[in-house]
Amino acid sequence: MRLTPALAATTLLLTACGTSTSTPTGDPMTPFHAQTPDWTPCPSPSAPPGFLCTTIKVPLDHSAPDGDSLGLFVTRRPATDPASRIGALFVNPGGPGSPAAPYAYGAPETFSPEVAARYDLVAVDPRGVGGSNPLPPCLDQKAMDAYTAIDTTPDDAVEADRLRASARAFAEACGRNKKAGRLLPHTGTLDVARDMDIVRRVLGEEKLHYFGLSYGTLIGQVYAEQFPAAVGRMVLDSNVDPALPLGSLLAQQSASIESAFTRYLTSCSSRPTCTLPRKPADAWKKIDRLLSDLDAQPVPALPGRTLTESDARLAAMAVTYAPSVWPMFDGALAQALRGDGAQLQMLADATNGRRPDGSYSADASPAHLAINCADHTEFRTPEQFAAAAQEARKEAPHFGPANVNSSLPCAFWPAPASAKAHSITAPDTPTLLVIGNTDDQATPVQWSRAVAARLADARLVTNDASGHGAYHRKAGPCLIRAVDAHLLSGTAPKSPTTTCPAPSVKARP
Repeated sequence: MRLTPALAATTLLLTACGTSTSTPTGDPMTPFHAQTPDWTPCPSPSAPPGFLCTTIKVPLDHSAPDGDSLGLFVTRRPATDPASRIGALFVNPGGPGSPAAPYAYGAPETFSPEVAARYDLVAVDPRGVGGSNPLPPCLDQKAMDAYTAIDTTPDDAVEADRLRASARAFAEACGRNKKAGRLLPHTGTLDVARDMDIVRRVLGEEKLHYFGLSYGTLIGQVYAEQFPAAVGRMVLDSNVDPALPLGSLLAQQSASIESAFTRYLTSCSSRPTCTLPRKPADAWKKIDRLLSDLDAQPVPALPGRTLTESDARLAAMAVTYAPSVWPMFDGALAQALRGDGAQLQMLADATNGRRPDGSYSADASPAHLAINCADHTEFRTPEQFAAAAQEARKEAPHFGPANVNSSLPCAFWPAPASAKAHSITAPDTPTLLVIGNTDDQATPVQWSRAVAARLADARLVTNDASGHGAYHRKAGPCLIRAVDAHLLSGTAPKSPTTTCPAPSVKARP
């Protein structure tokens, strides 16, 4: 789970590779476009029957295609109704830094049966992620433990200096890794969009049909800007606004997280598992007191470890993504208030990608930072982060500074950025479908509204629902009809903006 699901705003200091599906003779891209995939059974035991996998090469540096290359991990499940096949539907779940393959493996359960049957389902793990030359950890286990425990809400100059030193050490460690150092300058969203177009050509697809979630919407927007003639049917779910610099993105996201946690507190009276005061204002005071006490003195937690203020704050931020775990968080919070931080620490560990044996999973890869840092030339100094943290504190006093400071290593990142915040209009594309929940703590609905208003040809469908990710099998008939009509027939809503009512709890058949 990422607390910064999509924090890259993009634009483009480089030019596109082109939008034609044909390749001129002598073009240095010809060897990449002319590849023949070697499809084999997928190596992951989680891959369902019918999925095949391959590796497709792309240039390390798209501006120098004669140089080094990378191998991208690609998975594909052919349409199960080949007679009615529409094409290949590329899917990406966001992150940034999340692999796409697992999302494709679950796509038959995410998408309507007819959509899953009439499309080849295709996922490309972005460069540096998953099976596509994954970036290695920057720190060893002990150093990573220290890094995740650092106080992200400094109270004085000494703590602020300590936080900056930690962020600098992390960034410099990433730069010292030879494998990471080679890739870090080439991890931006523009690189990912260009990679996706190479895969499209290799698969022989005239058009790129696409469903992107969260940061995946940014990939889709950049692709539409760079390759408008190749855009097919595109759905952008829970959008990232590419016009916002990183600091503004983090501040606005923090306000949504704060609002979501307030809803958790408001709902407390409906759960017998919750022991907090029934009035949200009183509950906030108790939360504040716990965080203040942990800041002064961490409490015992898992064997040999203590629960810090940062651990507890991170666990609280994480549960805003999943109301289904609120009863479990109730118990963890009550335990911490009694001086036992074990359960809250387990939640923080899960968010950080720390396994029970102390090792860190692939989710702890620096890929999400590498992508965010690459996409923001305009936001790369410690002073900018300090100002953004203070700004975020105004709307999100409990979570704003910590959320902003989670990306502080970008201020010391060892690779230059390649893009900056930019308004993407993407003229000359077919109609794009932009969707989002009205109550989304990770990508606030105003981002989806801004994206739809800015795109040259788009329709916006908002869903009166909570959670990150609007389209799924329980999303409600209004939103499902809109997305399915777009993917199956290319039909977009007539109105520029549609608001769907709150879905019922009953799943669709």
